[in-house]
Amino acid sequence: MFIEAAFFRFCEGILKSPFGRFDWTEQQIRGLFAQSIVDELSSRLIQYPSLRVHMEKKYPISRDVMKSLPADVHANFAGKDLTTHLHNYGFNPHNWIEIKYFSSKSERKYSIPRTENMASIVKDILRLIILTGAKRGIENRYLIVVFDSEPRKYLAMKNTKYGRRKWLEMILDNRLAEKELDINFSLEPKSFLNKIGSSKKIGALSLKLYSQTFLPKIDERYFDEKKMNADRLLVYCYLFRIDDFNISFDNKTMSRFS
Repeated sequence: MFIEAAFFRFCEGILKSPFGRFDWTEQQIRGLFAQSIVDELSSRLIQYPSLRVHMEKKYPISRDVMKSLPADVHANFAGKDLTTHLHNYGFNPHNWIEIKYFSSKSERKYSIPRTENMASIVKDILRLIILTGAKRGIENRYLIVVFDSEPRKYLAMKNTKYGRRKWLEMILDNRLAEKELDINFSLEPKSFLNKIGSSKKIGALSLKLYSQTFLPKIDERYFDEKKMNADRLLVYCYLFRIDDFNISFDNKTMSRFS
């Protein structure tokens, strides 16, 4: 609820920046999202909103399967005044948020590491799952992904050996708010697995996601492609809430399914 509403404040905030629309770093993007949550709480007249939002908060669980780095943003909505009437709508008191930002300025000049970029998104999903546990009704897990150009520019949509990555296509498909997808790690290349950096062998991952998007629809009245690259004036934003999951690693299974 609050996170989803803050998402649109956040996307608009990127475009309204007085410092140049895409002179952002990932750390600044994280800070902007944290501030967007604070602004959303303030608009609802919730007291001391800044005390409910923290950056670089330590995850509650430490597992050797994933390096336990802090979460990008954590929002604490505990309190009967916030949760009683919204719990049945997917609202939970503890909200763990990871944020990814892909910018042409941060990429190498000669090549874009599309496979590694894709793996970094999956790695954040794994951290949100493994380092928060599988309890229902306590925590929500969100992934925010922002691109300063068409997402396919930054991501490897095809596997050289096995063809189309259907799970990645589904993630980027804005026609579906609810998505169910499966990722088979045994089909991914070594560069993908190295980026994940898990100390354990991860076999497969099944996910049920709820998504929101903030995507442009190019209007030729405002963009002259002969004079400028229209992509440079656009932003592509995705929000994913991980509702259910099943993951296997080292012959063990961890799941949270309805």
